[in-house]
Amino acid sequence: MAKNIKVNALASVLVRVFNILFPLITGPYLARILSKEAYGEFNVANSILNLFIPFAAFGIYSYGIRSISRVKNNIKEISKNFTVLFSINLISSLGIGILYIGYMFLNVNSNMYMLYIALSIQIFTQFVSIEWMNEAFENYGFILFKTLFVRVLMLVSIFAFVKKADDIVNYAFILSITNLVNYLISFYYIKRKVKFVKIEFKDILIHIKPLIGMLLLANSYMLYTALDRAVLSLLDAKISVSYYTFALSIAQLITSVVYSIIVVSIPRLSYYHGNSDEKNYTELLNQVARTFLFLVIPMGIGLSCVSDEVMLIYAGEKYLEAGFILKLFSLRIVMWALDQLLANQVLFVRGYEKNITAFYFIGGFLNLILNIVLLKLKVVQAEYFVYTTLFSEIVVLIIQIYFITKRNIISINEILKSYVKYILCAVPFFAITYGINHTLKYSLNLNLQFFVRVLAIIVSCVLYYFIIMLITKDKILFVTLDGIKNKFRVIKYKLKAKKYKG
Repeated sequence: MAKNIKVNALASVLVRVFNILFPLITGPYLARILSKEAYGEFNVANSILNLFIPFAAFGIYSYGIRSISRVKNNIKEISKNFTVLFSINLISSLGIGILYIGYMFLNVNSNMYMLYIALSIQIFTQFVSIEWMNEAFENYGFILFKTLFVRVLMLVSIFAFVKKADDIVNYAFILSITNLVNYLISFYYIKRKVKFVKIEFKDILIHIKPLIGMLLLANSYMLYTALDRAVLSLLDAKISVSYYTFALSIAQLITSVVYSIIVVSIPRLSYYHGNSDEKNYTELLNQVARTFLFLVIPMGIGLSCVSDEVMLIYAGEKYLEAGFILKLFSLRIVMWALDQLLANQVLFVRGYEKNITAFYFIGGFLNLILNIVLLKLKVVQAEYFVYTTLFSEIVVLIIQIYFITKRNIISINEILKSYVKYILCAVPFFAITYGINHTLKYSLNLNLQFFVRVLAIIVSCVLYYFIIMLITKDKILFVTLDGIKNKFRVIKYKLKAKKYKG
């Protein structure tokens, strides 16, 4: 990858590290401060919110990144596209916000109104969210410092205003207001460089059809994890919603770090494809895929090995039952990794968003049918909803692979080889974990022996993975080692030069 891609990836990784570190601090705090029932009410309300927000966003984030990336050398086109997309988002945010308030009055108990109103701020202000402009311009340094500031503000606010078991409204207001601050900072930063221009109604109409396709693509996930939580909410299984939400959140925290590798490469891949530079496109695609799979597959399998322990540390004993659900979501990461590469790096970049949408809706419809069956049977255990989602997503993955190979869109043999290799190399983590758990005394009590056992599992798995990568002469490992060696040479040279001058 080019040097600036590496710098962008590093900045994006740091952003996502901050987005992990702060929830790792606030999550355990909230799980212990808020009552199980109150947190369940919040998670139900947040699940409903997440059904509305994607419609308010209207698919503009991904569409905007691609649109601006293709014309970022033309300031006139940038300003025009920005104005059009901002205008569309303003209309969608206000319209969906009104529908959300209507839903609240019709379906929510009046004693919960304030909670839903606090969360509604995130819908009504969605149009101010123009981070897609920063992504398109690859302003990852700015995003990094802004994220740090906003996260610190959120952290301080939570510790200051969430102190009682029923402080869920305070928590909701903190989330919404800090989100708004985040949006406003980005808006001010972009508006210094890009101006609103006069547009006509026909300029908006041109973008509506592809945006509807992107809207469906962006919302297709709602037929998976969001649908699972919505059905659990209908079953009045608030505790199960919390179990599901905690497990999903932890899995997403882990994957969000390495997902930056995919995110930062989309503008560059779009640029290469838009300029018919297939050689550089293919080279970057394979490099990104190897790097992504090298990291995310062992992380997913490793997390599944210590899922109970992670849940105990993160949320405490009262949420320990969510450990098995986290194990399932951890294994889902392995499948998700290949799906993200094929959907985002291959199909989306090359303009097949309609097909991606169709594939996701096939899987989503299958998940909907299975969820209806669970609803009729009144099954309230969260793990069964994870099973339906896993099955549906496997179907989607098979369809994607078949479509790409049948249409001969691009060769994905290198990606599939890397995928199988890293899975086979990481599967022995289970044997290592089993051996350590039977060698050291297994318990789920937070004491010194517990942490020694968990540390032994992590260190042993990492050491094994490093050795097996050396034995197989893995390209990513050797590129990384060479990079580290070069950095040390540069540092050593600078120190010698400084000593010589002194």
